[in-house]
Amino acid sequence: MAFFELYRGVISGLLGALFFGSGSAVFRLVGEELDVISMNFLRSILGFLFFVIIALFIGDLATILTLSGYVLLMLAISIIFNVVIGDTSYFRSQNLIGVSRAFPITNLTPLFTLFFAVIFLQELITPRILSGVLLVVGGVYFIAQPREQESIEPTQSSQSTNQNLRMKKIGLGLALLSALCWTGGTLTLRVAMTADIGVISANSLRFGFAILFFGLISSSKKSGAKSIRNLRSLSRKTFQIVLIATILNVMLGALFWVDSVKYAGASKSATYIATSPLFALPVAIKYVGETISWKILIGTLMTIIGVYLVL
Repeated sequence: MAFFELYRGVISGLLGALFFGSGSAVFRLVGEELDVISMNFLRSILGFLFFVIIALFIGDLATILTLSGYVLLMLAISIIFNVVIGDTSYFRSQNLIGVSRAFPITNLTPLFTLFFAVIFLQELITPRILSGVLLVVGGVYFIAQPREQESIEPTQSSQSTNQNLRMKKIGLGLALLSALCWTGGTLTLRVAMTADIGVISANSLRFGFAILFFGLISSSKKSGAKSIRNLRSLSRKTFQIVLIATILNVMLGALFWVDSVKYAGASKSATYIATSPLFALPVAIKYVGETISWKILIGTLMTIIGVYLVL
């Protein structure tokens, strides 16, 4: 027990990375069939039901009534950054450029977190941290490079090639945006978790806010009706895949990640979750059918080593 309490933030962070990474790769299986808004709406509903049922069972919801408006605001902002914008951008990105490329780019999250910690908390940058920054930047450069078969497409027209390059740039940009949003979500969640609130209650509120936000998004645009129709017309197999991915990514991943933020802090928890590519890549290879080039492999290793040095 003493060991767990001492390293609770680390253990929870790595478990969160395991479930978040494997769950994100499983979501890729339905990326072509289900749009990202419908997917996030469904996973938020399932996640909310999961955490509320547990909270009712353990009597953890009572603490919600004692929370200040400021804490509720921070929880709402964190879910906007993490799920509404961050996860939506990421899932769209992995549909465009693949799990093996999109996921390692999000390793920039702990660097962004560190950057804001330096600005607002006056933390010092050591040579070790600087070395880690350079490794991560170099790793992202390798990951973002096109594969050889993508660089030379003699049978494609120039218009088709330009379209593919544009979509890849959009995918890379969305992956970068998700890293920025996850940074904001981690920082605001850390502020909220300084209050006397349990991890289960915090996730119940966060995913309750997520349902509200996705509901507003769906009702405020013409494609909202399409998203609802997509959810109603899901095949049994697709729903089962989404359910499995949600159990891994949302229920277990979010559970351990929030616990890590609470007990390890924003910067360290962001670093632990950045090890997710270690777990996402094997799943992507075995079940999604992605191929891993030597550039992506080297880039992934560089980002992971770089993140370790930032610790």
